[in-house]
Amino acid sequence: MRTRTVSIKKNKKDKVLITGGAGFIGSHLAHLLTKLTYEVVIIDDLSTGRLENIPNNARFYQIDIKDPEVKSVIIQEKPKILFHLAALTDTTVSEAAIRADIEVNLIGTINILAAASEAKCEKFIFTSTAAVYGNCNHLPIPEVAALRPISAYGIGKLACENYIARFCEFHRMGFTILRYANVFGPRQFPKGGSGAIPIFIKKMLTNQTPTIYGDGKQIRDYVYIDDVVSATLKAMAKGNNKILNISSGKGTTTRQLYKLIANVLKFNQPPEFINTRQCEIKKSILANNLAKKILNWHPKTDLLTGIKKTIDWWQSQK
Repeated sequence: MRTRTVSIKKNKKDKVLITGGAGFIGSHLAHLLTKLTYEVVIIDDLSTGRLENIPNNARFYQIDIKDPEVKSVIIQEKPKILFHLAALTDTTVSEAAIRADIEVNLIGTINILAAASEAKCEKFIFTSTAAVYGNCNHLPIPEVAALRPISAYGIGKLACENYIARFCEFHRMGFTILRYANVFGPRQFPKGGSGAIPIFIKKMLTNQTPTIYGDGKQIRDYVYIDDVVSATLKAMAKGNNKILNISSGKGTTTRQLYKLIANVLKFNQPPEFINTRQCEIKKSILANNLAKKILNWHPKTDLLTGIKKTIDWWQSQK
């Protein structure tokens, strides 16, 4: 197990632990928490996370959440709040994807839950996904909508939600489950065919033709990373034992998204259209009224502004 220790000043706030803290969303959360003088501990196996994403003043353990040793790390650190972001995000339903999802997302989550309980954490904050809803005819989708996930990822996340709610109720540990829409922003790298915004930006910046699955009329709810992190931070003190959508509440087709990015980059090539992917959700817009009310949170960054900020970051990576 790889570790990195730092000296902690005595005037630090409470200790928090983030699984997946070297990844896209987790690292943004870690940087904000360290800026706010929380004592931050990160667990990440660096399978998709990056060492350079980790704040210099965070304590880091390179370890897989499936590893039984992760439990001793959490018990040793005794965080007050535990943010569980580490996960696989394969959206297929192949046998390999299902097995991997069960091993990492489900068994890994149970490992972290058990450790959090033994460490006497006050609150467990879990990042779930819009994928738990599957294809829903009612838009925007409220938290009380029917849950019919169509991918291994969505099925696994929903199972985790149920385990977390029952486990935390039994062990009297507070929890909040946040169902994220399509999060985007700096530090997000494409993974396979997922992540339309970084895929389009990267392709256009290198003068390659991006591809669009299906007819490009599928709708997604894109929410900027700063807004997601703001909501996640607020869940530390609010939203006890609640499940909340974190979203922009607005829908954008893939065609519209392509045009927005192409206009900013002055990219004139049309996309290449290819076959629709297996388990592709047609329309997904999440209602965020409950998060606004309970967390006193509102998304502040519109899609175009967020895209421009994301493009600026990609251009700075050259």
